[in-house]
Amino acid sequence: MADIFGNNGNNTLTGGNADDRIFGFAGNDVLNGGNGNDMLFGGAGNDTLNGGNGNDTLFGEAGNDSLNGGNGDDSLFGGAGNDTLNGDNGNDTLRGEAGNDRLNGGNGNDSLLGGAGNDTLDGGNGNDTLLGEAGNDSLNGGNGEDSLVGGTGSDTVNGGNGDDTIVWNNGDGSDTVDGGNGTDTQVVNGAAAGDVFTVARVGTGPTVQFDRTNLGNFRLTLDSVERLTVNGLGGDDRLTIGNLAATALGLVTFNGGAGNDTLDGSGTAVRIVANGGDGNDFLSGGSGNDSLNGDNGNDVLAGGRGADTVNGGNGDDIIVWNNGDGSDTVSGGAGSDTQVVNGSTTDGDFFTVRNDGGKVDFDRVNLGNFQLTLDTVERLTVNGGGGGDRLVVQNNLAPTGLTSLVFNGGEGDDTLNGNGTTTPILANGGNGNDLLTGGNGNDTLNGDNGNDTLNGGAGADSLSGGAGNDVLNGGTGNDVLIGGLGRDTLNGGLGNDIYRYNSVAESPTGVANRDVIQGFGDSVLNNDRIDLSAIDARPLTPFVNDAFTFIGTSAFSAPGQVRAINVGNDKLIQVNTVGFGFFPFGNPPEMEILLAGGANLTIGADDFIL
Repeated sequence: MADIFGNNGNNTLTGGNADDRIFGFAGNDVLNGGNGNDMLFGGAGNDTLNGGNGNDTLFGEAGNDSLNGGNGDDSLFGGAGNDTLNGDNGNDTLRGEAGNDRLNGGNGNDSLLGGAGNDTLDGGNGNDTLLGEAGNDSLNGGNGEDSLVGGTGSDTVNGGNGDDTIVWNNGDGSDTVDGGNGTDTQVVNGAAAGDVFTVARVGTGPTVQFDRTNLGNFRLTLDSVERLTVNGLGGDDRLTIGNLAATALGLVTFNGGAGNDTLDGSGTAVRIVANGGDGNDFLSGGSGNDSLNGDNGNDVLAGGRGADTVNGGNGDDIIVWNNGDGSDTVSGGAGSDTQVVNGSTTDGDFFTVRNDGGKVDFDRVNLGNFQLTLDTVERLTVNGGGGGDRLVVQNNLAPTGLTSLVFNGGEGDDTLNGNGTTTPILANGGNGNDLLTGGNGNDTLNGDNGNDTLNGGAGADSLSGGAGNDVLNGGTGNDVLIGGLGRDTLNGGLGNDIYRYNSVAESPTGVANRDVIQGFGDSVLNNDRIDLSAIDARPLTPFVNDAFTFIGTSAFSAPGQVRAINVGNDKLIQVNTVGFGFFPFGNPPEMEILLAGGANLTIGADDFIL
């Protein structure tokens, strides 16, 4: 290696074919490396350094220098001053360092680093990496698939031709970005603390405005950018996506990272890909065909309108379908996951659900038809909303892994048909005259308000009529029947059933008011029982919940007594809580229950829970 030294004057120094080291020192020098892998040091002054052929290293040092790499994979360092660096041919590395520098990558896959100052970086041809660093910089990717990072300061970024990636890192300034031709991506890397981001079009488009409204506020103005990726990193991050119609954006990706993150995509039709990361996240898609992944944590995921793919990941997740949403494919993932379906609030929905090869196939076959395909989802909750809703179970759901089916009818006359499934059903009819039929599992059917008919089917069922004149049929199994307010007709069916009363008002006296129990089996034959334990037998006795006393067919002699008498072919149960003296000369009973056709029953204390 030859060393060539200038002096403090204006020198022109030229290397040979070997690997030279050329030192210009002070003065406005011209250094030519020639052939070989040369090192050129401009020194003080406004120098021109030409690397020539070979893989050269050029140091402009002090002054406003011009560095030309020439052929080969060169490294150019501008040093102090306003320098111009030209990589020319090869895969070059250009560092402007201090000053307002201009860096031109030329041909090849180049790396351009502006350093301090307001720099201009032009990648040229090739897949280049441009880092503006400090200052208000101008970055132009040129041709190729480039990566552009503005750095701190208010930067202007143009991707040029090719599929470019523009990166904003936490602490960078407010930038203006034009992706240029190709499919370009803007990446935003948030803070370790929770970021609050918003993105929407400016006016009617096509410009996109991206803001952070907390921490260190900033704004990105985006044109001709097709993809946006937002990385929340640490903290509880929030991204709200507004209307992006008439802009170039076709995909928004949100990676929440650690923390309890929130995505609200309801304002856009652009496709969304969201990954919640660690934490209990809330991810809501828009009207596009979105992909939502809850990852770790107990997440709430709502696909929105469009054909969405939803994956709960680890944790006990809730996946929500709202009226007007599209047909979705759902995987609950690990944990105990729940699919919630919210039907129309005004019109009656007709839903069907079935086992389809181990997955749950859930459909609405009226109004706006849709289909949900559910895998590894343990619970399904269907909220009918307004109107007369109908849910039909078409086969046994147990092979799907579904462990609970909940139907909330809401307003209107609702219908449930459990159709033999062994998956336990919880049904709440709501207001209206409802018809609720369970399956072969242990079901809970609540009629609520209205004149309801509840059919438990097989299994140990719990039936509660609520207010209204209800009909309750327990079916096979050891059932619990609660008529509630109103004149109810109850039939436990086969099994040891319990007829439960919580108030004397649930079965007042008189033919037009009292409940009728059909098919009651006494303790001698079937061991059905009437449960009065929730009623205070002596309400006038303070601070004590007294139990009743069964007195057979005897007349009432004190409060807190229950008796059974024959009335034609029936058995009449009478309950006294506040009376005194001998009925009919004292107070009459406050409660009566008719056991239809039960005149031959042998009723004793064992037939009650007193």
